[in-house]
Amino acid sequence: MKTKFIFVTGGVVSGLGKGVCAASIGYLLKSRGYSVFSMKLDPYLNVNPGMISPIEHGEVFVTDDGTETDLDLGYYERFIGTNLTKDSSFTSGKLYQNLWKKESEGIYKGKTLQIIPHFTNEVQEVILNIEKKYNPDFAIIEIGGSVGDLESNPFFYSIAQLNYLYPNNMFFVHISFVPFLEVSKEYKSKPTQHSIEKLRSLGINPNIVILRSHNFVTQEIINKISKISFLNIENIFNVPDIDIVYKIPLYLEEKNIVKIITNHFNLKNHNANLNSWHNFVKNIENEDKQNINIAMCGKYASFEDSYKSIKEALMIAAGYEKVNVNFIWIDLLKLTPKEIIEILKSNNINGIVVLPGKEYTGWDNEALIANYGRKNNIPTLGICWGFQAMVIDCLKENNPNIESIEFIKQTKIKNPLFITEKVQKYNEIDFNVRIGQRKIKLNNNTLINKIYDAKEIFERHKHKFCIPYHLVKQYENNNIIFSSLSENGKIVESFEIKDHPFYLGVQFHPEYNVKVLAPGNLFRTFLKSTKQIIKINNKEK
Repeated sequence: MKTKFIFVTGGVVSGLGKGVCAASIGYLLKSRGYSVFSMKLDPYLNVNPGMISPIEHGEVFVTDDGTETDLDLGYYERFIGTNLTKDSSFTSGKLYQNLWKKESEGIYKGKTLQIIPHFTNEVQEVILNIEKKYNPDFAIIEIGGSVGDLESNPFFYSIAQLNYLYPNNMFFVHISFVPFLEVSKEYKSKPTQHSIEKLRSLGINPNIVILRSHNFVTQEIINKISKISFLNIENIFNVPDIDIVYKIPLYLEEKNIVKIITNHFNLKNHNANLNSWHNFVKNIENEDKQNINIAMCGKYASFEDSYKSIKEALMIAAGYEKVNVNFIWIDLLKLTPKEIIEILKSNNINGIVVLPGKEYTGWDNEALIANYGRKNNIPTLGICWGFQAMVIDCLKENNPNIESIEFIKQTKIKNPLFITEKVQKYNEIDFNVRIGQRKIKLNNNTLINKIYDAKEIFERHKHKFCIPYHLVKQYENNNIIFSSLSENGKIVESFEIKDHPFYLGVQFHPEYNVKVLAPGNLFRTFLKSTKQIIKINNKEK
């Protein structure tokens, strides 16, 4: 077996940054010339993460092939710089579905299906399929949740059995939380000790333990963990809360984490060129930067992780543009129109992002935001639902009866003129959702054409409703421009206003393609426009 498998597990609590650590290890290995594949195994029973509320579970990340996944895959792609596939994301529900499909096909020949061996075999099959299908040097696999969770036990049993079968190809990184007691003013290692004991009871001895804490822990804590885990002190890393997540790879590099991994597998620890990453982090750390206030306006804004990729895309762009972005989150479901306008006025907003969403709730406020950005010459970027709000708000000035067919049941307009339709009629593939990577044709001499410097681009999508070009073509003029279309020429992909500093809406999701070392130009151009407006306003003062 060529592929080496690195499993990343968590203990004590969830949300410790397993995904960031897994992505950081992947980047450090790739920077040494090794090929890397990433996978997330989630124990929840949902078959499709896309059906989970963003407010409950965070953003749904979409891969090129149209797979809806956990947001951690966004970290994998942004850090490692590779595009993942449907084979990178499996939930318990999806694996059970595979079992039921095999049962219906008669593969099990009437046998009673059980967690062991049938479900655990399914887990092992998708893991081992990585080498068969992709043949990477390393496969980094994150197990969702925390060790000790009842629903996670089958996954731990599965990888423990793989370790028994292929001991020379397995490596385990365990990330655990070390709490600080305010009363006694000390860190406590006991929860981590129990976490490691539980992991070992399931047949797994970690090779590296990463201790997450608010601040640096004492050496005494590390010594205790060393004894309970039978690990050298050098294999125990303390990672305190770090202000910039993009520092994590460099921090782990200082801890020689790759050297420990390559030594374990008797591989060469090649020299890594991390100059580009160092320069990026240096730009972010530079305090002598221009501050830009960006209003993030969406119906899921009460939970910032709902728009994780968009936020990170702006953070990455800010690093390259050498600016500091202050995010002002505006929840379209909780605020009244008057309150929204007051927030926009009082926070000296330099740019607006009209965020994705769906269904009717929050729509009027979404259109209000689009209108405010358009009328006040504030650089405005709309994505997906936000793009549709920008189009409809603008065209209503020509015809107030214009409406989205998505709101046919809620609209109060007596004779609505629908300029959106269900995407299935216009989709390149006969599905009711247009999802995954699609080719887009850009019109010459437009803003989006200038941004991408191309005639055709490929971007990811996720939408059930679209704006057919033939329904809005009549409204196009020298100022209102539908600047790109789908490959078949039927679906509007972008909308812009020429007589505006930056007013661009896109049907696609550009945030999914942003990488730390390949940020693209869209978000950078948006931030450049905000800088230009600030410069002009300062001159006028």
